[in-house]
Amino acid sequence: MRGIFTLLASFFVLLASAQSIDDRITQARDLIRGGEHQEAITALNQLLKELPATDSTVQLGHIYRLLDFALWGIDKKQDALANGRIAQRIFEKNNETKLVADMALRMSLNEIVIGNYSEGLRYGQQSYDLFADLKDSSSMITALTRISVSHHDLGNYDLGIQYGKRTITLAREFSASTYGHKMEANTVTAINYDDRGDMDSAIYYHRKTLEFIDKVENQSRVPIVYNNIGNSLLKKGELKEAQEFFEKCLVMNWELQQHNDRSYNLATVITNLGTISYKLGNYKQAAMYLDSGEYYSHRSQDVEKLYDVYYQKYLYFDLIDKDQQALTYLLKYYHLKDSLQDVETRTAVARLETQYATREKENQIAIQKASLESKEAEIRLNYILLAAAIAVILLLVIIFVLLRNRSLRKEELMIREKEIELREVQIKAAIASQEKERNRFARDLHDGFGQMISVLNLNIKSLEEEKNKTSEVRDRVFENCTRVIENMYDELRGICFDLMPQTLINQGLTTALQEFALRINETGKKKVEVMTFGLEERLSELEEISLFRIVQEWVNNLLKYNDADKINIQIVKDEQSIILTIEDNGQGFDASLLTASTGNGWKNIQTRAKLVKGDINLETKPNKRYSTLMVEIPIVQGLSGNNIVEQTYRD
Repeated sequence: MRGIFTLLASFFVLLASAQSIDDRITQARDLIRGGEHQEAITALNQLLKELPATDSTVQLGHIYRLLDFALWGIDKKQDALANGRIAQRIFEKNNETKLVADMALRMSLNEIVIGNYSEGLRYGQQSYDLFADLKDSSSMITALTRISVSHHDLGNYDLGIQYGKRTITLAREFSASTYGHKMEANTVTAINYDDRGDMDSAIYYHRKTLEFIDKVENQSRVPIVYNNIGNSLLKKGELKEAQEFFEKCLVMNWELQQHNDRSYNLATVITNLGTISYKLGNYKQAAMYLDSGEYYSHRSQDVEKLYDVYYQKYLYFDLIDKDQQALTYLLKYYHLKDSLQDVETRTAVARLETQYATREKENQIAIQKASLESKEAEIRLNYILLAAAIAVILLLVIIFVLLRNRSLRKEELMIREKEIELREVQIKAAIASQEKERNRFARDLHDGFGQMISVLNLNIKSLEEEKNKTSEVRDRVFENCTRVIENMYDELRGICFDLMPQTLINQGLTTALQEFALRINETGKKKVEVMTFGLEERLSELEEISLFRIVQEWVNNLLKYNDADKINIQIVKDEQSIILTIEDNGQGFDASLLTASTGNGWKNIQTRAKLVKGDINLETKPNKRYSTLMVEIPIVQGLSGNNIVEQTYRD
């Protein structure tokens, strides 16, 4: 009986230990997902020390697999690859075919990223064969894309196209394939056609990817598609269309930059925009893009990106006859080209070192159990020395962290300033373009209605014909035509006012707001009052347009969704600021609904305010009949809004 209890106790201890290891593996996985890679590495290495030296279970394979992910996250790519290979071998010993296939697929991508294209191809083919045995069509599609990319990187473009088309066919036949699968299949086919020199076929498959852009769940892959299309169009010489795709790519990368570092992607697309700009003769814009491209190339620590941007800056300076700068970047280009050849040699050496390190790790696992007891004795003898060493290390770590944090804060401040500067340029350019379009629409509509009125007058003159000279017919026709002309003119004025009020351009903000209020008051259902103080002199064009559009957007929203019957608009200007206040007596609401809304009204108001560096304050509460929108714009001495808008048009 006592022996039975002993066996049961041992069983439960082993079960608790197994559960503890599984929990710690899960915790390490969560650390990696949260970006805490170094903490995950420490936890996983501690697990390796605690496991028996002869252990080769699936648990151990998962530990090495997670070490692969964590080491890759801190840019120790060779160490990551070594741990990935160990994990794959352990899964093979345990006959875990699905895990072996998953690891082969990951190893394929990792080898491609570090430039080992032949190994990437080998692992890609291995993963495809295993997934085919498992009848996993979804993973087969992904494996085929890796094979196509490997052939592309090896220069085997015909084979890359062949595997790309096989991927497209499989994605079409497999009913559960995602839009992401279909997009990747067309993309890998397109890039092989592109580098083979068949631009028309490349652009055809690029455009096929656009059918799936809005449907894929992982939008982080969309900027790569836009950039690839832009590259093909750039090579074909269709600069304007290429520029549109690069600009879409830039906007999406900026949005994704808020969550993950996109320095590599930003360096690529901004350099491409700089190339297009100087080819189109926009030299000032080209200089801004190329400087920014060089900045993000340094930040990405990617040698090939620096290689590209140096060559483009050399071409740019050579084009504008700045020989000294052109020579400087040409020398940088050739120096980096020589260093790239050294990098290839070092990569080959590093691969051999990785293979050696892998064998060493396997030997270490084999002898770990034999040396465990001697190590424990050694640890006991060195406890005192270890404690002292830890104290010294902690002190050094604290000093290092303090210095590092100080350096990181400075770097972060510089990055934010760069991002804000570029963001402001983008916003100003977008708003200026929008206002320019509205002016054009207003002129076109005005001219169009003018022609219609002229035609109508000609019809009236046709009444001079003999058969229509009876007074009764003439009076009726003249009366109807006059009414039509008046209605057309009223409609024309309304459209022109909505697009770009001529009153705002010619007479200023106060008069334009009064006319806007009058149009609403004429309905008899709502009453809008306008009061301005300190606006004897006109504001800058940028400030007037922004304030008018904010008022227009907010009041229109009140008319649509609010039961207010009285709206008060007040603008006060003093030496430091311009304050816009819009009050209404309608039903209040939850202000957080505006942020969560999918509409563009509130976003447009925020964009307008940000353009003139304004702060927005909204006071409203549900079940309370009162709300106030306040926008405060600081006055910067010596800064002309007109100059900003005019410069944006020229750029």
